Amino acid sequence: MDQMVRTYTCKRRTRRWPMVLWHNVLDVATLNAFTSYTAQHPGYMGGWRKRKQVKRKRCKICPTAKDRKASSWCSKCTSPVCKEHKHVVVICEACMH
Repeated sequence: MDQMVRTYTCKRRTRRWPMVLWHNVLDVATLNAFTSYTAQHPGYMGGWRKRKQVKRKRCKICPTAKDRKASSWCSKCTSPVCKEHKHVVVICEACMH
């Protein structure tokens, strides 16, 4: 439990023992809530860590000045495509013509 709480603790340096106790209660309650949520939602992958690992590239069609990041890939040429340039079947405009 201490190892899991240590990563996202809310403890602060204080000399007042009621505050130390309160911070420990908050840490344990947060861990309990997280454990309960992940038990009820087994498909949950972890939040910001997984999102941060996704490498988003610049859209192939947009000009460099716009700097739009692509969340989809063209199914024909596998080029990154932004929301504006993708269609229902993910094909970039360059491959459509």
